[in-house]
Amino acid sequence: MVAANALMSHPRAEEFALEVDPNQEAVIDRFQRWSATYFLGLFSGRLFDQVLLPEVAAGVESTGRIRYTPFARAGRSAASDQLVVWGDAETRQGEFDRLKTLHRDIRGVSSDGVRFSALSPEAWNWILISTMFMYLNSYRAIAREDVSDNDLQTLWEHSLQQFDGLQLTGRNRLPHSYADAVAYYDSVIATKGERTAIFAHVMRHLRRPPAPEGAPPVLRPLLRLLGRLPIRVVRILSLGITEPSVRELGGYRWTRRDHAEFALYTRVIGIAHRGLPRRLVYTPLAYNRWRYERIVGKYQRAGLESFVPDGRCPIGR
Repeated sequence: MVAANALMSHPRAEEFALEVDPNQEAVIDRFQRWSATYFLGLFSGRLFDQVLLPEVAAGVESTGRIRYTPFARAGRSAASDQLVVWGDAETRQGEFDRLKTLHRDIRGVSSDGVRFSALSPEAWNWILISTMFMYLNSYRAIAREDVSDNDLQTLWEHSLQQFDGLQLTGRNRLPHSYADAVAYYDSVIATKGERTAIFAHVMRHLRRPPAPEGAPPVLRPLLRLLGRLPIRVVRILSLGITEPSVRELGGYRWTRRDHAEFALYTRVIGIAHRGLPRRLVYTPLAYNRWRYERIVGKYQRAGLESFVPDGRCPIGR
């Protein structure tokens, strides 16, 4: 069972009922600490692979939110992930239900004849597996130790438990094996992946960021210029944890300079993530849960292990 250590374990560990080798508990703890940090957002461009599936791209285009309000959509997605990963059972289930309900309305036929439905098994699972791979791949990039195949299987099972409320039923559930999940991902890219128009649009944003929505027109040129360095960091980190087949499909050539920058950025982020105070690097909800667990642990340690008189109590003499 996942350890219930107040300072290290995930606040919902016992709800997951995940049986793991005791030697793997520390891996899960470190993974959960990573999922608590703002630094995770620097890798979020990895999610652009979702719109390589034409059905998903058509659904995304139908709403227009990635094309016209990308920052606002990214913020909402991040907030949703925080509720799923760090919310309590009631909050998490409420978010699962909300997401499924709202996605029912995303269906139709695109202008170029692609039928789409956000809740079709392939499209839904593609979004889910992309999200889970973003968490896993970014963790591997900043982990101090080598992440073994056994570690990856443990973390994959843990992720399946975290996002279980978003899984479909029966044969439409994601593979239990991490290796099978990777094989499924690769097969979709190889047989159905396309460089869609919305994918090209996202890649342009990762090269030349637009000004934030709502920025005054007079400030937009300056904001675009100031945004180039941060967006380069996001681009390098995101593409660095992206499968080579996806980079190739997107027409991005990964250079030695990119590789060197990726190594530098991940090293600095890893040091900052492990060394800075949690109040500076944890998201508000994650920090709140960590503080809660720490306080609960202090109260629990104040209690007796047994009410049986131990010979020192005057009543027991």
